[in-house]
Amino acid sequence: MSIMEIIENIKQRLGRLYLSADKAEKVNRYSQPFAKIENIGVLYEANRDDMETVKKYAAKLRAEGKKVFELGYYDQKELVFDINYTLHSEYIHKKHIQWNGLPQTDIASGFKSENFDLLLNLYTSDSLPLFYVSLHSKAKFRIGKYVKKNITFFDMMIDNGESKDLDNLIKQIDYYIRKL
Repeated sequence: MSIMEIIENIKQRLGRLYLSADKAEKVNRYSQPFAKIENIGVLYEANRDDMETVKKYAAKLRAEGKKVFELGYYDQKELVFDINYTLHSEYIHKKHIQWNGLPQTDIASGFKSENFDLLLNLYTSDSLPLFYVSLHSKAKFRIGKYVKKNITFFDMMIDNGESKDLDNLIKQIDYYIRKL
């Protein structure tokens, strides 16, 4: 392991420590029937594979009359030219991230202050910037992938084992939100 990897590992651990000591927003959290949900926030990793999957799912939800706003985390210093901005999507990237791996940007602050009926955490990685936004979200109900150490970030967790298959996670989340 190189010195740079060791330093990055220490930064991530400090970020996780800070995040675990941080308190969730004081929000009256509750689930509601899918038919009553109007506003949905989506957090995801903005890499080429996951972005297409998330965009298709968000389009499906919009076709059902839901207002969907997406925040993608792009794990690079700059956004690449082929990322398409839309009216309903924003991106944060490494320039928006503090030394400890947590975001410090108006984009993340604006997203977490939205009063979403539902916040979907559609990522399978251990993403501190996205966990931070989820923890501080004013969303009424937050759903994400089950990992025991991440219990404070979500109100409901979906266990798809060690699978990194985002399609499978989305199918499971979609199934359960329609059962709420």
